[in-house]
Amino acid sequence: MEMTYYLAVDIGASSGRHMLSHLEDGKLVLEEIYRFPNGMTEKNGHKVWDVERLFAEILNGMKQCARLGKIPHSMGGGLCPFGWAGKTYRRCGSLPRRQDTGHG
Repeated sequence: MEMTYYLAVDIGASSGRHMLSHLEDGKLVLEEIYRFPNGMTEKNGHKVWDVERLFAEILNGMKQCARLGKIPHSMGGGLCPFGWAGKTYRRCGSLPRRQDTGHG
C-alpha cells in the first residue's frame, strides 16, 4: 500500500519549517524535513516579510520532499502570502509585520 503524505509549512518570526506527516498503524507520524531562518527586512520605513525569499524557501522544502521520494498529497500553511492565480502559484503582495498593522 502506498503511503499518503501531507505537508505543513510553518512560517514563524525567526524561522520556518516543513513538516511532513502520514498515518502509520493508526497513528500520526510527523517528520521535520526542512528548516530555514526567517526575519524582517526594512522597506519604505516599515518592517516587512521578504516574501520573495519565503517563496523560495517554500519551494526548497517541496524539493526536499521530492528528493526524499515523499510527495505530499496536499499541503497547507500559516502566514503564507501566496495563492493560486489561474494555473500558477504566485505571490499575492507584501505583508507588513503584525505590529505595523495595528493588530498586535
